[in-house]
Amino acid sequence: MDVRGNLLRSLPEIKQLSRLESLVASYNHLESLPDLEGLRSLNHMDVSFNHLQSLPNSILNLPTSCDCFLEHSGLSNHVLARLREISEPRGSAGRRFYFSIQDHNPSQPPQNLRASLRALYAKAKIKTFVDMQRTYPIIHDVISNNPQRANSLQSWLSRLTLMQQSERESSASLSRKILSYLTLAETNESFREQFFNTIEGATETCGDRMALSVLHLGVQHRMAVINKGDLKGYAEFLIHGPWMLDRLEEIARAKVETLRFVDEIEVYLGFPTKLRERLNLQIDVEEMLYFTCSGITEADLDYAASFIEDQLSTPDAIANILIQREDWIQALKEKHPGAIAAFQREKEYKLR
Repeated sequence: MDVRGNLLRSLPEIKQLSRLESLVASYNHLESLPDLEGLRSLNHMDVSFNHLQSLPNSILNLPTSCDCFLEHSGLSNHVLARLREISEPRGSAGRRFYFSIQDHNPSQPPQNLRASLRALYAKAKIKTFVDMQRTYPIIHDVISNNPQRANSLQSWLSRLTLMQQSERESSASLSRKILSYLTLAETNESFREQFFNTIEGATETCGDRMALSVLHLGVQHRMAVINKGDLKGYAEFLIHGPWMLDRLEEIARAKVETLRFVDEIEVYLGFPTKLRERLNLQIDVEEMLYFTCSGITEADLDYAASFIEDQLSTPDAIANILIQREDWIQALKEKHPGAIAAFQREKEYKLR
């Protein structure tokens, strides 16, 4: 049954639908759900993007194969915490709940772009900002012709300024990094596209979703500006940046599959944030807000770190990893075009 996007405020009684396999009621105005007791065949329920105030107790009696999507459902963190407390002791196997933490007031209007940028410049201790149109003319043109991107940028910058209320030096450093992203987005079309794609939707839930967007932007920014002619430095970045993050994402994805009550954002952010120092990860994020909601244990972190360290333990490990990356091959071609061309000719000759 699919009734998504109909602005429904309630659902009729459905407990008699014993053969119902899927219930999709996302993007409505639901404040509660009917009794779910008789839905013995249900394996998919999506009530995300609603205004739910509570859940029926019968949600705990849904089939163990059922995946329940509660993201942006309106449920308070207290209700979600209570659901987690009740559901997890019932065993590691069973229905899985997907949720999203909310840590801000969605009714609070975002600051306008000018106010947010002034705040970021002040925090970064930079006094050159005049206005959006003169400082970032190309970005100004982009958002003037694309309301969705304008809203994304306004919300993202506003959220960043609200999150940085402290006077710590780390806050000033982060502000300078954010401004460096904007500067590159102004001058680099490829990065500008990555920038807007990354910030879209980043403000929808908690600060950790914002942190994940900063993590990705930091890596993309470094990839764009790093001196690829410094092969040693570039190799270190590729290993301790993109390669390690890809491995941690694979580990996080596997971890998500083991959890019954999961906010995927917390899992994907938890591994790189907590292993930043041990693995010398080259990321711009140092901390997160809701690690305790990730379900990641110290054993998980130790396994992830040990797995990556083992991958790099042999003398030729790094060389074998780099030689499989197109970005590294391109850097070699630009640095040593003659040698690489000769190597490729010899390789092609041997394959004949």
